[in-house]
This record gives sequence, structure tokens and C-alpha cells, in this order.
Amino acid sequence: MIYTQKEEQGQYLYTERRGASGTATKDAALNAGVINAVIGRNESGSELYVYQKVSRKDERIAVFTQKNGAFEKVEERRLPKMRNNSYNLGLFLSEDKSRLFISAELGRTRGRDDIYQSRWENGKWSKPKNMGKAVNTREAEFAPFATADSLFFSRQRDTEAYVYGVPLDASKAAAGEPVMLTSNVNQDKAFNAYYRRDGEKETWLSVSQPTATAQATYTAYASVAESVPAVVAAPAPNPTPAPVAVQAPAPVEPTPVKAAAADLVLSYGFNRVFTEETDLRQLNKLLASQPKGAKISVKGYSDAFGTAEAKQRVSRKRAVFVKWYIDNYFSGKGFEVTLENVVAEEKGSGQRKTEITVAK
Repeated sequence: MIYTQKEEQGQYLYTERRGASGTATKDAALNAGVINAVIGRNESGSELYVYQKVSRKDERIAVFTQKNGAFEKVEERRLPKMRNNSYNLGLFLSEDKSRLFISAELGRTRGRDDIYQSRWENGKWSKPKNMGKAVNTREAEFAPFATADSLFFSRQRDTEAYVYGVPLDASKAAAGEPVMLTSNVNQDKAFNAYYRRDGEKETWLSVSQPTATAQATYTAYASVAESVPAVVAAPAPNPTPAPVAVQAPAPVEPTPVKAAAADLVLSYGFNRVFTEETDLRQLNKLLASQPKGAKISVKGYSDAFGTAEAKQRVSRKRAVFVKWYIDNYFSGKGFEVTLENVVAEEKGSGQRKTEITVAK
């Protein structure tokens, strides 16, 4: 068994013999990076594909074989060139190592995180291509997994997520409309993700939502031909699944400003950082009415739920996205935009917001 463990110094892979507690080993060969994750294997299990992030500009895909109980690297490829604007990065390498499915936010997306595909051609990866409206929506699509004939992925809805499947044609393009998997996999009002299918065996993860009296908990499932899920693990509580790779912006301490009524308040769902379409229309209306060179303050908030790092990140990214939108779609007006981010002491939807204030 191989699993990922997130630690203070990074994210590392451990191997452990099934049914033999106390045999966990942090293999040096698999953990050449600060962030390491399994992103695929071949059908026979003789090869293992591992993502390794060594530094900000050094990201690799390593191919390993196992001989005499030890992992041996037999191939290494650089990750495709891309600029990911998301906090998360998801990867899955096909069995023949010719296609890399990516969940990220690469420039213009259909909404939030989208799924892309890159092909191994002439000894290098092609530019990742968005898989289009057959797969991607304004919601966040992530955790891709591909078989010979299907692509599976998760789609987020506020604090919930559900697993979908879509058939693939000979070129590995989506052929048809994605379908949500049955309730056997998708528990209602839960965070369902990381679906895998190996012959008749399926595995997936469901995370319950926190309540006033209980924390969120992970539960990993496996089902076989009888389609009866069996609980195989229930790790320690954690409100959100750990991403495959993390590229967090540097934390920014809140900067006190003069209290002023905001001209517009944008609202968000739990852990969301992108603006909803209805709020974007209001933002467009406000910006269009301003004179050139206007001074605009963008102040992102998060509520008090989550770790200190997560709260800082969410509050900052809410403001950063709004500034990006202004700079890209109203560049001709030359607005002077300043950013702030605040972590509120209260919990609740009222503190999940971004305030837009125009200097009078």
C-alpha cells in the first residue's frame, strides 16, 4: 500500500504492507521532492508514476519499477510548462504515459478549476488543452482519473462535491455528457472525490460536512463486483481533502484602513474564491460607471472557520481574483487598485465576502 502524508516540511509518500501495522516506510527514491504524489500506474502494477515538486520551477514526473522490494527510477519527464492560478493542482498520467490529465486554473477557464489534457509528442508535453464544455463548467472540476474508455472527475458544489463519469473516444476527447455516479459512490451532502476503478474494484473518498457537534471526517471506500461498499479506512478528521500539489501565495497581513461604506459587496460560498455570475454583473456595472484613473479598494474577507493559513489564503485570493478581473477587463480605464485581506473573528456566510470601495 502506498499513501500520501502531509507534514510540516512537505508532502511525502509512505509504503506499508497491508495488514502489518508499524511497517510504514518513507522511501527516499519516491520522495525526491518537497511535494510528492502518486499520479498513476500501469495495469499490471509493475510501474508507478509519481509527481515530484523539487522547487518552484522544478516539477517532474518520475516512473518507477519495483525490484526486490525497492523502487528504482527508470524514466523522468518535466511537467508541461504552465502557469497555474489555482491553489490546487491535480494530475493523472494514462497507463501508456502518452496523456496527462490536469486539473488547474490555467488562464481563461470556464469558471474555476478546469480539467485539461496534455499529450506526450516528440519527446515533450504539448501545451495543456482545456477539455471544453463537455467536461468543464463554472463549478470547480478536479481529481481526474482516466481508464481506456472513460474519464472520471469530481465537481464541487459549494461545500459538497460529486463524482462524474464521461466516455472518451479514440482520441481521448470527451464523447457525451458527464453523468453523476450512483448514490453508492456519491453520498448526499458530502465531499465525494478521488474515484478510482481497477477492473471490478472501485475506490473513492467521502468527507462528511462539519456540524455544530461534530468535525468533518474522511472515510475511504472500496467496492467489488457485488457493488457493496466496504469501509476500508477512516482517517483523522480534516475539513477539506489535501490537494495533490500546493502553490500558496505568500500570506499578507491585514492592513487597517479607514472605515468606509463599501460600494459593492460580493458574496461567496464556503471556501470559494471566485465571483458568482450575478455578482460579476453588478461589478461590471459599478466599474463601467467610474471615471478613468479612479482609485478602487478591494478588500477580501474570510470567516473564522479553518486553519490560520487557509483563512489567510482564502481572504487574499478573493481580493486577488477581483483585481485580476479589473486589470483584464477594464484595463483601458487605468484604475488604481489596492488590495487588502481580512480574517474575521466570526464564523458564517456574512464574513465570506469581498468589499469594493471607490475613493470619493
